[in-house]
Amino acid sequence: MSDPPPYHHLTLYTWGTPNGHKASITLEELGIQYKTEAVDIAKNIQKENWFLALNPNGRIPALKDGELNIFESGSIMLYLTDHYDKDHKISYSHGSREYHEMVSWLMWQMSGLGPALASISMRR
Repeated sequence: MSDPPPYHHLTLYTWGTPNGHKASITLEELGIQYKTEAVDIAKNIQKENWFLALNPNGRIPALKDGELNIFESGSIMLYLTDHYDKDHKISYSHGSREYHEMVSWLMWQMSGLGPALASISMRR
């Protein structure tokens, strides 16, 4: 059985998109050391086999912590706060009312606001 996370060997695979920025901002706000690997979505790098091994959906961002792969920006944000925000600088204690409200707002942003704003910006 392997040791549980965190592993403190973070690499963020990303590009300059709103979803990519969410993961970057979370890492920066937590003051975590990490490497960045640019994934040029204009060249469809995210559809190459090596990247699909990180994220089967073939989308950025993806985060690698040791041998653990995390994908989807909301999932990355939750992973980082769960494992690297022990002092709750940007999150709340698991199980608290505030934690569940935070998760509700995060899910709303991921499934409601984010897609709506993307749809509007694509029409311009």
